[in-house]
Amino acid sequence: MERGNRMLDEGIAPDVVTYNTVIEALCKERQTEEALSVLELMSQRGMRLDIFTYNSLINGMCLTDQWAGATWLFDEMVGQGVLPNIVTLTILLDALCKGGRQKRLSKYLRQRFNIVWSLAQ
Repeated sequence: MERGNRMLDEGIAPDVVTYNTVIEALCKERQTEEALSVLELMSQRGMRLDIFTYNSLINGMCLTDQWAGATWLFDEMVGQGVLPNIVTLTILLDALCKGGRQKRLSKYLRQRFNIVWSLAQ
């Protein structure tokens, strides 16, 4: 965040790619609270979040066993009209299987992806 402020002080406006890079790095370091702060900053600046933003955050939530946060982000993503891709599906499947959530897997995927499928058509 400090670098982002320094960029602004120097007249350089970060774009979506810049913010996505920061979010990805924070999530890989399991600093999801900080990553969510960057997400909030993007929203405050009127930036449209894309599939890369959401995938990074969903992955970060899954890496830190924050399943509720991951599913909230997924629902938020779809609600904003950003459709999941194969990366999104892989992240969620991996987290569900590794987290011992196999029983919930089928139900969750059916519910969520029926909605997504209808939006995509």
